[in-house]
Amino acid sequence: MVENNSPLEIIVFSDYICPFCLIGYLTLKKLKEDYGDRISFNWKHYPLYPGTDKPYFSDDYILNVFEHVKNLVEERELDIEIVPPELPFMLPDSMKAFEASECARDQGKFWKFHEKVFEALFKEHKDIGNVEVLKEIAISVGMDVEKFENCLNNGSKREIIKQNFREGRSRGISGVPMFIIKNHAVIIGAEPYSLFKEEIDRALGLQGK
Repeated sequence: MVENNSPLEIIVFSDYICPFCLIGYLTLKKLKEDYGDRISFNWKHYPLYPGTDKPYFSDDYILNVFEHVKNLVEERELDIEIVPPELPFMLPDSMKAFEASECARDQGKFWKFHEKVFEALFKEHKDIGNVEVLKEIAISVGMDVEKFENCLNNGSKREIIKQNFREGRSRGISGVPMFIIKNHAVIIGAEPYSLFKEEIDRALGLQGK
């Protein structure tokens, strides 16, 4: 999955702790396989709970969400295994993971790192707010760990996250994941592949062909 200067840009606002953002990412991954260089993704980080205490989620709610996402993954034949967590389970803080992914971008490893962060949370139930966990992921995707650690520790990527968040607010974001296709069509949530295909074909002028 490689970013490129293609005719059609899809802007994505997303948070790693959002299970439906994982569904959105995997859907886009399939679209990239099918459309190739005709589409590209501009991924923007949108923290659901910026600078606040995360809300309490009951054990039943957590299990229901994981089960729902697991069913969606299986129904849509998406390429990941969802494993319900042992309880109690607390959602981690995603801010460090956002910064880490931008450090990964500097080394050309954004998409590999990006997917591994989702897997670490929704398959392995690791704390993606923990620097050591993020370092393990960096090693697993072949990054220069010293450069990665320096980047993560110096706080150089924080302003990118703030800018992404401000942009989301300015666009009137109402939930994540949110996808903006050619700055026109807006898709919110874990919508099916067919809806994305319809909007992409319309934007590319492929309908009826």
